[in-house]
Amino acid sequence: MVNIIWFKLTQDIAFQDLIKSNFFLWIVLTELVIGIIIYLIILSANFSKRLNEFHIQATKAQEDINKYKLLTLRNQVNPHFLFNSLNVLSSLIYSDTEKADDFIAKLANIYRYVLDVQDTEAIEIEREVNFINDYIDLQSIRFGDNIIADININSNKMIIPMALQILVENAIKHNAISDDNKLVICIINNDKYLIISNNLNPKNVEEISHEIGLSNIKARYKYLSDVNVEITKSASSFEVKLPLLNLKA
Repeated sequence: MVNIIWFKLTQDIAFQDLIKSNFFLWIVLTELVIGIIIYLIILSANFSKRLNEFHIQATKAQEDINKYKLLTLRNQVNPHFLFNSLNVLSSLIYSDTEKADDFIAKLANIYRYVLDVQDTEAIEIEREVNFINDYIDLQSIRFGDNIIADININSNKMIIPMALQILVENAIKHNAISDDNKLVICIINNDKYLIISNNLNPKNVEEISHEIGLSNIKARYKYLSDVNVEITKSASSFEVKLPLLNLKA
């Protein structure tokens, strides 16, 4: 419209003649197209902003869901550990009260660690190894020196808490342990994995396994790493590779 007025003033053309000219039509169409383009740009920018806000909200919602699922998985470990420990204590009470008393005292100290890490996504390997040494010491009350732990760790990375305990507990649960059949547990690391392995001496009567522990470990790792937990079983050994994490505690 400004162009039309300017053209009328500079060219001294009657308005009636101007609106009948092709120039008037060209000006109107040009400004209409420009207006539509500006409108589409504004509309597109507004849509892009809303889409970005929706994406942020959706991402946050998914993160909240994942955190809740991870918390649920972590909370499964605590009662699982306590339940199995109480089963051991129950058998000791009837067979050896002195060992039962010692077991209770050491279990109380170990359980403090369990409570400390129950809300932790990842833990330093050194702390977890110290815990597993205490746990194996606890089990030695039942098995004496028939559980041998060969631990050689050189890493400042992290793993999920209680993973070592679950794997060592499974090894103890599913193998016959005696003076003639010692259980040897090896824990080492490379640049990518913490590797836990043990020899196999299956019990004559195999205990029922629901694989809750292994399933829990694999599920928790899915929320924290793109690298999968690797499990290998042969006739003589069982091995689990836990991906090393670079998360902050």
